[in-house]
Amino acid sequence: MSFSAPADQATWLPSQVAEPLHNDEQDVDYAGAARLDDPDLWSDDEGADASGPMLYGSTEENPLRQLRADLEAAAPFRGRSRRQKIRKPRIDAQTQAGFHESVQLGQANTALGEGDLTTAKELVEGIIGNNPKVFDAWLVLANVYELQEDFSRAYTAWLFAAGLRERSSAVWQSAARSAMRAEMFEEADHAYDRAIKTASDGDVEGLCDERIELLRSYDSTPKTRIECYKAMLRRNPHDMRYVRPLAEVYNTTAKPVQAIELFDEAADFWIASSDPRAREIFGFNQLNILAELYMTAADGNRRPFLWPKLVTRIRTISRWINFREAETFWDAKPLDDREFDEDDERRSELPQYHADAERVWQYDLPIELRLRLARARMTMGHTDEALRHFGCLLSQEEPSFDTADLFQDAGYFLMDRGMYTQAIDYLQPLLDVDQVGDPDLWSRAARCYIEVDELDAAEQCLMAVLQVDATDRDATLRLAEVYQRQNRRDQALELITQLMQQPAEDMVTDVQQPVAPQQDTTRTGTRRPKGTGKAKRRTAAEERRLTAQRQRESLLNASSTERGLQEDQKAEATDAAFRTLALLREDMLSGDEDALNTWSSTVLELSDDFRAIRTLYPYDKRQIFCGIEDGLEESETKKRRAAEPPIEADSLRGQSVDAWLRLFVQGAACLVVQGNSTDAFEVLGTAMAANVFYQHRDRMWALQKAKLLLAIKAGAAKVAQEVLRTILTDRPLHRDLMRLYCAIAPGGLDSQDAYDDDNFQKFMLRMIKALDLMTGLAGGAGETHRIRAGKDFEGNFRANRPTEHGIASTFMLYGMLVAAGRSYVPLLHYLARSQARCPAASKEDPMQHLLIALTYLHRAMQRQVDNRHLQVIQALSFFKPYQRLRYATGDHGLMQEADYNMGRAMQHLGLNHLALPFYDKVLAHHHTGQIDPKHDLAPSAAYNMHLIHSLGGATSKARELLHRYVTVV
Repeated sequence: MSFSAPADQATWLPSQVAEPLHNDEQDVDYAGAARLDDPDLWSDDEGADASGPMLYGSTEENPLRQLRADLEAAAPFRGRSRRQKIRKPRIDAQTQAGFHESVQLGQANTALGEGDLTTAKELVEGIIGNNPKVFDAWLVLANVYELQEDFSRAYTAWLFAAGLRERSSAVWQSAARSAMRAEMFEEADHAYDRAIKTASDGDVEGLCDERIELLRSYDSTPKTRIECYKAMLRRNPHDMRYVRPLAEVYNTTAKPVQAIELFDEAADFWIASSDPRAREIFGFNQLNILAELYMTAADGNRRPFLWPKLVTRIRTISRWINFREAETFWDAKPLDDREFDEDDERRSELPQYHADAERVWQYDLPIELRLRLARARMTMGHTDEALRHFGCLLSQEEPSFDTADLFQDAGYFLMDRGMYTQAIDYLQPLLDVDQVGDPDLWSRAARCYIEVDELDAAEQCLMAVLQVDATDRDATLRLAEVYQRQNRRDQALELITQLMQQPAEDMVTDVQQPVAPQQDTTRTGTRRPKGTGKAKRRTAAEERRLTAQRQRESLLNASSTERGLQEDQKAEATDAAFRTLALLREDMLSGDEDALNTWSSTVLELSDDFRAIRTLYPYDKRQIFCGIEDGLEESETKKRRAAEPPIEADSLRGQSVDAWLRLFVQGAACLVVQGNSTDAFEVLGTAMAANVFYQHRDRMWALQKAKLLLAIKAGAAKVAQEVLRTILTDRPLHRDLMRLYCAIAPGGLDSQDAYDDDNFQKFMLRMIKALDLMTGLAGGAGETHRIRAGKDFEGNFRANRPTEHGIASTFMLYGMLVAAGRSYVPLLHYLARSQARCPAASKEDPMQHLLIALTYLHRAMQRQVDNRHLQVIQALSFFKPYQRLRYATGDHGLMQEADYNMGRAMQHLGLNHLALPFYDKVLAHHHTGQIDPKHDLAPSAAYNMHLIHSLGGATSKARELLHRYVTVV
């Protein structure tokens, strides 16, 4: 890093200053040993304090200067050894000044001492103008500017002086002090660095202390502070004056492990030290800092192995501080901390322990460390031991100014662990003392009271919060929840209504850079691109997506601190939205229109926020979700955590993943009920694309079932067919899924297009080829293709071995897909394969008999058939077992179906006299009253009979049938 003088130096420095400090033609060597110009050797004024005025000057009559000149003249003639390197004589940085310049320098010193700064400045500027290499002149000029409080120019003068005396630590120190007073912190840091490098061992410590204070006074880079503290620790190993600030820097830069290692090394050093001040240097305060570092590094359960180490360090170091380092027998009880009990009840169980009233103080533990020990025990699962430690806080007096934060931390920690009853024990004393009310304290206490079903106390706490801030959305929602649980439904709905009518607060800080307005090119003569005309108005869904995209961009452009604040605000907004939906859930289930609208809009907003979380949609599909914090961390933290085993997060913005799953499913159902199936499928698609769902089979199966049911409800046959295709990939050749595929196409051209889908036909063909591969039937020229096609299903086939009914249903479904294109020969082929592969299942399946019969019947009507009568006989041979299987059920609806199909086949062949008896049976089943009107075939049979009688001339009979069975009254 290079530093230069201020830009305005040309207005106050002589022109000669801009020239080089040394002549390039001269061979200058400032490291030579022949010169005696070191200030400590020849100048009495060099060691003066740089912060005050310094008088410099010399005359030619000075005997010390004359001695220096004589020694310089004799230097080239010194004897040297054979191996000694020849050193060139140093050139004096202060060239020999004439008598006039020496007199001026003395006059400048006199004026400086008398306080005449203007005269002193003019004199030294004249000297520098004639010879800018006069070291003493620069010192006088720097002191003049300091007395004038022009520290920026003073720093520049010190810098020029340091260029003449590069190894003068005092000059660099003076330059650093002037730069610091001028608030030129980076320049001051550079000057201190040079001063430390050139200082003697006795002065280094003081210079480092000054540099540390400088680094603390401005926003220096962590790397600079770390280097400074490390340099001090190399000179003073394990000095706590530098260990603590270095650990603090490590901790703030997300390097808590390095901070722990640094503190642990210092602790081990002082424990092994024989210094009598060791326990004062590393006492309970330092142990408390070490415990905090362990807790920060553990980060909940991200590094669970650190919690046992924390317990061990607290116990071991506390013994040493209390002069009990020899009592290692307490380590035999690693699951409890009885040595720190307030009485001897458990301590006396160990025979090595001897009670002594004078040594009771040696078993005390500061309450701060005791609470940290309690949190570690609670996290490790030692609940009873943790509550014993927490109880020591309750055994004290009422919360005071010094212990109030301890009560609050204990209560908040227990509340976060779900121990609401115990948390109230620590929060209630604070409520009694804090009559004015801290909103956060009262809000948390209200939550605890709600969880333990003390609703009256919760209501009082929430009312206290609303007295401080009447617009608190969180308190309002919780109060509505309390009213609802108290069966005060009207008051709860009133609060919710007021809350929804209020303008929503902007929960996210907008950190986007201002966008320059677009220029209107229509007036400047610039032609618009082709196809551009009037701007298309965005839909509500497009507006939401555009807003979410802008929020994502603003989050990416923000700093880590801003991203953290935005995420906290998002978490608060999410919690409020979830509680609002919980209050309106019963109204939503009952079909209340307002509740449905609120649910739908809120779910869409939450879905957009969910989609904006980058860690849920990683590039690598195998990457698990470890929390939103991973996306907010700096690159160094990400690299460090990448080397650690990942721990999957089970919550997102304060809500469990299962709660998010229920939200998406119920919200999509609300949208479908309102007729907005497009947004409903988009919400479910957002969830199914997130790694927290698709990496878990159960969650993904729940989403697939929900999407399938909602698609059937909305009549979206194509969406349902796509979901079924995905399900069939995991559960191939499942009979019920094949039947469901046929059921999702109730009728109409859209359903027919979805049913006769080319992609699904290819999908089914791949499954059949995979089935042939697994059963050993693949072979011939197409074997390679079959193997390639079956790879997708090989693992699923082995996990879910298909049954005969599933295989038969697969052949039958694919045959029907082929038949949709009026290809009857391939249909017969696959139906015949089904009969051959699964004879038992095919024999019991009436649908297969019906399909084969219809295929032969339709085949007989084609022109290419050689023997129509044979085709008809084959069709009738399959109609009979179909009719027998239907009659075997005893269900009048199925028997009616069989009779109708038989009559319709006869009518199709033109055998009307044979069709009428079957139609009569259809009407007879109708009169039994055991048929569902939705599936009754009597009107269709009566209409067909009407056509037959009309052709035969029995018009009265035809009209009677229409009037009785077909006419709607």
